Amino acid sequence: MADFLPLTKAILFVLDANNKQSVESHAAEQMFKLLTNPMVADHQLPILVACNKNDFPLSSKPPLLRKILEQELTKLRETTGKGNATLDLGEEGPESVPLGVEDEDFTFEKHSPCHVDFIACSTTKGKNLDQLIKFCLEQC
Repeated sequence: MADFLPLTKAILFVLDANNKQSVESHAAEQMFKLLTNPMVADHQLPILVACNKNDFPLSSKPPLLRKILEQELTKLRETTGKGNATLDLGEEGPESVPLGVEDEDFTFEKHSPCHVDFIACSTTKGKNLDQLIKFCLEQC
């Protein structure tokens, strides 16, 4: 990740909307690493969270996935020292930037260092892929 961030203008973050457990664990940790990364925070890189596999009947919708990520980011912030990440970011320089405000539950709208949007999509069915392409093209 560190090798590409200096050239990055935006981040497309893909979630498996049909696997809520992976969002609660792995995806939340990866989002935490992004949001506490000094380069992402300093450059306020826009992030589009693509909730893939939204065509599955039991898949979670973007508002629920957003809420789950916010809850997990609050937990990660608390377990890593109120926003001072101890997770290995794999790069030199400052290890992390604080995330959110101490004693407040994290929300993307209020505490994210950059703009984060969520959309439902399905790569196999082609649902909302035009929005993904538009996001990528607008950031070039």
